[in-house]
This record gives sequence, C-alpha cells and structure tokens, in this order.
Amino acid sequence: MRELTTSDSFKTIERWLHTNLKENKSFVPCKDSIHNPKSKKEVSSKGLYFWFIHPNGYDKLNKIIPIESILENRFTKKINGIDYDLVYVGTAGVRNNKNGVNNGNLFERFNWHIKNNQTLNSLKNNSISTLIRTIIPLFSNDLFKNESQQELNQLFKKYFHLFYLDYGTEFLEVKDLIKSDETILITKLKPIFNLKENDNTQNSSHITAQVQTLRNKIEKDTKIRLGYPLTKNNMNTKSEKNKLKVKDRKDNNPMYSGVNLISENGCATIKVNFKESIHDKVISFPNLPIPCEFICRNSSNPSEIVYPKTQKKPKRQSGKIGKQNIYDYFLATDKDYAERNNLITNNNYRWQIIQQEMLINNIENIIVTICPI
Repeated sequence: MRELTTSDSFKTIERWLHTNLKENKSFVPCKDSIHNPKSKKEVSSKGLYFWFIHPNGYDKLNKIIPIESILENRFTKKINGIDYDLVYVGTAGVRNNKNGVNNGNLFERFNWHIKNNQTLNSLKNNSISTLIRTIIPLFSNDLFKNESQQELNQLFKKYFHLFYLDYGTEFLEVKDLIKSDETILITKLKPIFNLKENDNTQNSSHITAQVQTLRNKIEKDTKIRLGYPLTKNNMNTKSEKNKLKVKDRKDNNPMYSGVNLISENGCATIKVNFKESIHDKVISFPNLPIPCEFICRNSSNPSEIVYPKTQKKPKRQSGKIGKQNIYDYFLATDKDYAERNNLITNNNYRWQIIQQEMLINNIENIIVTICPI
C-alpha cells in the first residue's frame, strides 16, 4: 500500500482510497451485526477506519442544525448502488499510552465506538467515543436521555457503513505511518465529523464548526444534569473568564444578560430558581469575579441565608489558595454539610445541596451575590 504524502492532490487521494477500501473489509456498524474478522491478523491489526453515511442519513441528523453533504473535496463510495459520503476517519491502536506501547487494534476500536463505550461511566471519565459525542447532539439535546443511545444504534444500522485498512500489528513499526496518513486524509478531505486537524472548525458558518459548537454544548448540558465534572473543551477557559476586568464591566454589557452588576464594587447578583442548578446558572456567565466571596439569600426574605458557611459568618469563599473557582465550586461535594442539615442528595454536590435546601424551606428563588476578594 502506497504511503500518502502532503503533496498528494485530492484526485490522488481519491484513487488511493478506491484502491485500498475493499468491500470484504467493511460492515454495517451496529450492535447486532458487529463485524467478526475472519483472520487473526485482522483481529489484532492496527490501522485506519472510515465511516460513510447514506445520503438519506443527513435528514435524520437535521433536527437541531442543518446537516447536509458538502461539495468541497467530497469523497463517495458506492455501496449497494448508492453513493455514500465519507464523514469520519479514525485510527486504531496507535495512540501513545502510559506504557509507551498501545496494544489496541481495529476490532477493539470498533467495539469501543459501537458497543462498549456508551455508558454513564464513560461520560463521567471523559472516555466516551468522540464520534458518539458528535453525532447524538445532531438529533438529541442530551447524550443519554430519551433513548438517544438506542436511536444512535438504529441510525448506525440503517444509514452508516464502516470500512477499514489494516497496517500490521507492530506498534512501533506502523504508528507513525498511520498517524501521518490520518492527518493527510483529514486535512485534505475534511470529513464533516472530524473536528481535530480540520480547518473548517475555524469557519463559524461551516457545518463542521457548527457541529463542534453543538457537541460541546450538549456534552456540557448532559454532564451538568448528571452532576459530572466538565472538561476544558466545554468550559470557558481561564483566558476567556478574565477577558473583562472587574473595573471594565458595565451593567448593560450584553454578555451579562440576566446578571445585575454593581459597578462600584464589581459584584454580580444572580437569581436562581429552585428548579435550576446554581452551577448551571453560574457557568452561563463568564468573567465572574475570581477569586470571590458569595452569599445566597432568599429573594423574598433576604435575612434567610441558604448554604451559609456558619450562622455567624454566612459568606463563603471560592478561588483562594488552590480552592475551586466559582465555576468549579458548585460541582464539588460537601457531605458534612448535607449530613449536618439532614439533606438527601444523589451525590452531595453543592448545587444539589442548595437545591434541596430551597425545596425543604419552600424557597422559590435565591439571590446569589458574588464579589471579588
């Protein structure tokens, strides 16, 4: 098999793919027909794999943002007389790991995408398949609610086809070649569901950029609902949070819609309903004071404090000397406070504790005042 080069044209790569992607190394990627390669060499081989979509599949992924076939460098493969579009390229068994050698292979990777990596623990540990996190948000507003995993499998079964190329079994011999070929294929073909090394993510009007934005949002929303930690990809970065200094903030800044800023001291006040997660509410407003102190008051009775540090010192602090900043604070646990106040929550996360305290005390809304230290 000829090695790809960065100087290869689209036509050259197209010929390379047609030559190397064989029907006997392809299958329908769904749970009930997961491919079982015939030879042991294929089972243990490392390589590249290619996801293709049936033209009717775009309509099924069109529920939230417009998804359609692209015309630029479009590579199609005829399957059962229909031209399928290439939408994703991946590698198997060549990513560096802690031991320095990756023993993974194509078959394990297929199972990871299709069968073994669609669990809540995978989401919590940030190991859930990138492809799954990319496609589900195109038809569902949550990665796990409303039977989204089952619908994903049906979409795979009806509208997708997977091809693969095996390069060999020796990690050190093939890893660089496989990585190089993947990079060239993505940079030249720009499959719409490949978000890394794809220049189209920098063009906000392009399908791929919109897919990336939507994926990050739905993953963040799902993790918030489940009380799981957020990743850097779906949190505002520190640089983004600090773009506006406290002294430069204005009460009418559109970024702060729903937040009342007290310009003379840089404090922000946020209203939180008993049905809302305070964490969810806080992270929707970048550039809050860091570090800060805050206090939660019953909006109808300001003398009533929710989640006080102590009765004599009701204010709490966030972001000093290694403690969580305000964006991380409410995802941390506080088992002692929950037990001390007889609060029953799923995981003792602070946002759950505050919500439970509001429910028990019939508090409809609280006002959270956040001030710089």
